[in-house]
Amino acid sequence: MARPWASRSLLALLVLLAVGCAATRPPQRNEIESVMKVSSGRAMVVAGGRRLPGPEITERLSGNTLQDVYKTYTWRFLPDGTFAWGGNGGADGNWYSTGTWRVEDDSFCWTLDGFDMGCRALFEWKGALRMSGKDSGLEKWGFY
Repeated sequence: MARPWASRSLLALLVLLAVGCAATRPPQRNEIESVMKVSSGRAMVVAGGRRLPGPEITERLSGNTLQDVYKTYTWRFLPDGTFAWGGNGGADGNWYSTGTWRVEDDSFCWTLDGFDMGCRALFEWKGALRMSGKDSGLEKWGFY
């Protein structure tokens, strides 16, 4: 005789796995092109994206390695608030820059090689992230 709790537990596990896989799937080429055409956070939200709140920024970055959408560099975010940035996707094993990161008031704040880069909004759309620019608009790069 089947136990009702067992089938519900299995269903819940499958749903969690599906959600986890969907959230971590790298964006496809056409999705990357769409995301990179957007020039402002407002336009990204209008197109279907969203600004990430602080807890989601922490969850998305802490302990994770992100690849830029053009696969030319990698960011490795450590839970201790430091990161390493590797050009060429880190493929040559070299890390070229280091810095610190933190989340403050729903913004990503960072330093790079000792220079304060300020605090920026992070937007997510189709699995890719874009950062608000220092002055206006979005940075010309994105990562996932």
